[in-house]
Amino acid sequence: MKIIRVLLTMTALLVAALCLVKCSDSGTDSNGQKDFEVREWGVLIGCVEDSSYFVTSRPEASDLVRLPVIYVHSRSKTPFTAKATFATGGPSDTYPPADLGQRTVEWNNVTFGNSSVLDKPLSGQDYEPLEHIIPALNNVDADILEYNGWLSRFLFYEGAVQYRNRIAASYDLDSLTAHVTNHGDFTVSNVNLVVRLQNAYGPLPRAYFAHWDHLLPGQTADALLGEEPVLSYLTDMQMQGFSQSEAESFAGLWEQTFYLGNSTNGISNLIYRLPQSEYDKLISLTVTPTPDRIIRTLYVLIHLEGYDSTPQVFDRLIGNWEWVRSVGGIAGNTITPESAGYTKTTHFHTDSTYQEYRNDTLSLSTRFRLYLRPVGKVLVNMLQIDDSEPAQIVNVTDSTLELTDECYDCYLHSYRRLPIR
Repeated sequence: MKIIRVLLTMTALLVAALCLVKCSDSGTDSNGQKDFEVREWGVLIGCVEDSSYFVTSRPEASDLVRLPVIYVHSRSKTPFTAKATFATGGPSDTYPPADLGQRTVEWNNVTFGNSSVLDKPLSGQDYEPLEHIIPALNNVDADILEYNGWLSRFLFYEGAVQYRNRIAASYDLDSLTAHVTNHGDFTVSNVNLVVRLQNAYGPLPRAYFAHWDHLLPGQTADALLGEEPVLSYLTDMQMQGFSQSEAESFAGLWEQTFYLGNSTNGISNLIYRLPQSEYDKLISLTVTPTPDRIIRTLYVLIHLEGYDSTPQVFDRLIGNWEWVRSVGGIAGNTITPESAGYTKTTHFHTDSTYQEYRNDTLSLSTRFRLYLRPVGKVLVNMLQIDDSEPAQIVNVTDSTLELTDECYDCYLHSYRRLPIR
């Protein structure tokens, strides 16, 4: 069985850092570095919101953008100002502490330091979110920055933005194949699908991996699932213009999380890189004086099993449905409106509200939510109507809806779509 996974609109938490690296006295050094060059990388992480959030609106998920790190290469060591502006949402934390606006982060008049003691801030308390990774972020060939008594090779920020994923992924463990589709209007690169299995799956490998170099807009592609990942991040970062130490810092911090993580619950990952133009739409970066070149890289990390169903299932569910029959039970009973003595229609709305009518009389008005849940080795779409009702497995097409109870004597409830009134 294939499991389709696509994300909905997501809130994203962003973290970024700026660093400066010394260049030669010419406009471009032997490594192709400019007089003044800014480099930034980050990771957009998908997380699951609590169920009450999903009950109140169309299923969404929270994204965290962690550790965007910007390296600036400066020959003249001219002080600079860096400002990040969020298109939506806003910042929450920075390092070193910056001036925060509702949607802006700004370090004004950043200068250059010469100390080699960078593992911890010079003053104030240790910044807890970065404490354990500051050495790794500083282990690069970027220039040392000084800002309000703090020394580091990077500037860091995080916050929330809205993002909509348009990459769908599926896999089939029987044939060991993977399938991806780009529903967006831009190319994504370095696409990796990681299928992580629960320990209960016995002798199967701990994880399977599939890789695609690029996905063009509208492109669908297949790949075989292998037992070894394609270690592509070090090379990918260097090809974009990051130095070897910068690329090694990124890969050292993130490859383990991308491929395996520290969880045993079987959560699988989809990872891909956005084009810089899309990153700029989420959060713009302005540096004064203007750099000769700015490189911005954002990877998207999606915990697939964490998301509430798929857009296709939600969209197909919306509308009016008429109950046709229910089949099941220990004796294999068939119940119809005629045998039950009543008709039933259900109505699903785009705002996640639900109404149920019996004999054309309203009997239930509540909210619903869709979510994915592992059953055995696969994920299934689940429908929760009102918290007091048991969840049901959903199978929906353009014209039919099947809801299956989860119990020993389960019933399969069949519906047909009604025309919109």
